[in-house]
Amino acid sequence: MRRVLAALGGAAVVLGLLSTAGSSLVPVAAAARALGNDYLLLAAIGGIAALAAIAATASGRAERMNQASTPDPEGPVTVPPAGGTLDESLSSWQLRLPVLGAGQRETVRDRLRAAAVGTVRRSEGCSRTEAAAKVADGEWTDDDHVARFLAEDDLSVVATVRTPSIARRTVAVVESLEVSESNRGERT
Repeated sequence: MRRVLAALGGAAVVLGLLSTAGSSLVPVAAAARALGNDYLLLAAIGGIAALAAIAATASGRAERMNQASTPDPEGPVTVPPAGGTLDESLSSWQLRLPVLGAGQRETVRDRLRAAAVGTVRRSEGCSRTEAAAKVADGEWTDDDHVARFLAEDDLSVVATVRTPSIARRTVAVVESLEVSESNRGERT
């Protein structure tokens, strides 16, 4: 059906072009005399072309088309905020218990110790072992409580109860050391 309509429309266009060019292949004068007017001949040719265009458009409607569909875009990956798990650990009531919270306290101290070693290594330009020795000796900060918190292997009962506040102070000291290092790097 489409081919027939396309051929009919193409023939109408060719007929219209030939009739306007004054070609002797198409008996334009005889067709115009038969219709009574040359405008009617042109209208008949245009009508045939319009019918062919409408039929071709209707036969290619969107409901008959099979188009590819794209998959849903990937959603953003959710990650916990930096320090989010540390905040949860510090707000836990078990952290303050002398026996039950020992593992959790040690995890907090290990994470803070690792952050302090990395910050000292970057800020002082030393190796990881040198930075670890400075943190273990307490030479990396002027805050005695923070230095003892990361240096001592066994915390006292008072330090056990105060672990959340000392840990927050440690975070502040490490952060200030990191900020001062980044400010020094921007100036050079």
